[in-house]
Amino acid sequence: MIYLGCQSSSTCNSTTLSQAASTSKTALSNGTAYLPPGASGPIATPSPEPTFPSGSAVCFPADASVLIDDQNHVVPMSQIRPGMKVMGADQHGRLVPDTVLSWLHYEPSAVGEVLVIATVSGKRLRLTRHHLVYRLQQQQQQQKDRYKNHDRQRHQSGTDLGSAFEAVYAERVRVGDGLYDAVSRSLDRVVSIESTQTLHGLYAPLTRTGRLVVDGLLVSCYGTYPSHAVSHAVLWPARVDTLRGRWASLLGVHHTQGIMPYAAHLYGLWTSIDRMSHGIKAGMIAAAC
Repeated sequence: MIYLGCQSSSTCNSTTLSQAASTSKTALSNGTAYLPPGASGPIATPSPEPTFPSGSAVCFPADASVLIDDQNHVVPMSQIRPGMKVMGADQHGRLVPDTVLSWLHYEPSAVGEVLVIATVSGKRLRLTRHHLVYRLQQQQQQQKDRYKNHDRQRHQSGTDLGSAFEAVYAERVRVGDGLYDAVSRSLDRVVSIESTQTLHGLYAPLTRTGRLVVDGLLVSCYGTYPSHAVSHAVLWPARVDTLRGRWASLLGVHHTQGIMPYAAHLYGLWTSIDRMSHGIKAGMIAAAC
């Protein structure tokens, strides 16, 4: 899909989750199991099997926080429901009242890998590798040296996200990059990135603006396809009330488990095109050789 949420037959990154599970920092408290008398050890305790054996999942864990009003109140992702009011963001990065329209993906029993991106302010953004997060563009990153004595640099009011920030896959974020704190309208520098495993579900809500503030930082509702603008455009039918009512069964906007059918169809279309493109490129390279 050109989002687009995770799907039940996919992994949370390009590396198999079986590998991620074996290195998860959340397997158990100390990674060992009880040994009977006379046994030598320790014995490693196996991690739970991932829900997604192949592909890409694009979601947030159950305990990721979602900003719901301008008073800085938050609720866990697992408590979000269609129709709830949350805070989105306009193209300038200004917080605006928004509404959760549906779930792009809702799987309370899912197990999967997530990245934990820690910032200098103490925030810990948790999301899957192919989810889109707003990062200061590379040419803007080069100007950070002017602010090397400041961990957080406030931006001018009205800064356009399109000119200063880019929505990128979480796996492309690096230590030192600047993420966008939409509440304080400032940069928040990344100080560490780790991989862990969520055991209590994966969630991806769809809002009217296509943006959310999760764990204190601005993110897109979308992923898998590397463009927020394209993803937002192709999911237009799922965001327009008239079409949502008229095509509810076709879009699957009222689904209660798994991935939104319309988004799943888009994912299948995108992956088919992507594979075809890679095949053409490989053929051209072979012919050139």
